[in-house]
Amino acid sequence: MTAAPGQPDQPELPDVPELPEDFEVPDDLSSLGGTPDPALAALITQVADAEALAAACSLAGIEIDAVPTPVGALAILRDRSGEAPQRAAAAISQVVKAVPLILVTRQGEQLTCHRYLDGADEGKLPRAWCWVVRPTRWRTC
Repeated sequence: MTAAPGQPDQPELPDVPELPEDFEVPDDLSSLGGTPDPALAALITQVADAEALAAACSLAGIEIDAVPTPVGALAILRDRSGEAPQRAAAAISQVVKAVPLILVTRQGEQLTCHRYLDGADEGKLPRAWCWVVRPTRWRTC
């Protein structure tokens, strides 16, 4: 213990190791607790028509709400439990051959995007690929 004259004794602090350069504190700490299932799971596709996407999902046994956009249809997945979003993305990307789709999941405030092609997860996309799309009309299958 060391203390300046007239000051009470204070314990010495231990040496604190330096943090690695790639250490990152997440923006959203919600993933540390609560349910592991995402609050939102959506497929961004290049399928031109929401009704066609709804039909393809129905044939694959996947329940969605299809949303038209000017650049392709979105599939909002109803089953977000466990690995259901990943299985749905793989199944739909096999139905719509040679056309990539993006699986977007949201847990808390964190969006995660994965690219799928021909049934395979081609990996996580950088954060810049994650964006919000406002639906105009809902189609249900």
